[in-house]
Amino acid sequence: MKIIISGYKGFIGSNLVKRLPNHTIIGIDLKDGNDVLNSEYVNGLFESNDVDAVIHLAAIAGVGYSIEHSEEVLTNNIVGFDVLSKAAIKHNVKHFIYASSSSVYGDDGTQKSPYAVSKATNELQAAMYSNLSNMKFTGLRFFTVYGEGIREDLAISKFIKAMKTNTPIHVYGDGTQSRDFTYVDDICEAIKLILESDKDWKNEVLDIGYGESTTVNELIGILKGIINPTFDKVVYEGEKAYDVKTTLARPNKLYEWFGFRPKYNIKEGLTDWMN
Repeated sequence: MKIIISGYKGFIGSNLVKRLPNHTIIGIDLKDGNDVLNSEYVNGLFESNDVDAVIHLAAIAGVGYSIEHSEEVLTNNIVGFDVLSKAAIKHNVKHFIYASSSSVYGDDGTQKSPYAVSKATNELQAAMYSNLSNMKFTGLRFFTVYGEGIREDLAISKFIKAMKTNTPIHVYGDGTQSRDFTYVDDICEAIKLILESDKDWKNEVLDIGYGESTTVNELIGILKGIINPTFDKVVYEGEKAYDVKTTLARPNKLYEWFGFRPKYNIKEGLTDWMN
């Protein structure tokens, strides 16, 4: 297949490209000076290539970042999705796969940040365009991804750096908040299966996570065992209003449809990555 991947040089995108050697990849990435907001550039890519599928990973990420930069995040994530999906429809692309996020769930079904709102909006955009076209849409709600190439602003990155340098870790809240941590290898394997599947659907949104929640305190304990068993510099501070209390994927459909279960729990994934 010939596939356009936006954000192909990012954390997930760069890992995914390595796992698609039998496909032709056309990349869009800000690191190359190219932007999904540039409609002329995006449409030009489709016009000069017979594209079979799109994997849209490009976004301004980060729940905390989006609080202070809401206009940038909402514009890039919502308008960028619109530009790319409309160009794909115009050029008769068969399948549009896009990154959503566990943050759309919030604590009670209500999003708690502009980033979460942008991802929930992407799901609405996909539902709308699936009704207006013949293109298949698949949204992937990623749950706290970690592994090779992870962004430095994420908690796991900060914790690892602190333990290696024996400097304090700052935890917002009491550490009982929990996340469903998902190894990037499992994320990429799931995307590959979905991309290459001949199963038919119109518009679906799937949870992509391990299916097990780990508290921040438990995460710190696991990292200590791998990196620095005597580490004891944990500073607890006030919780952030935009942080959800817990996330937990429901990956049942992944198994029912594709026979896929994530391979790595958090301890196994961290050990595989760091060793």
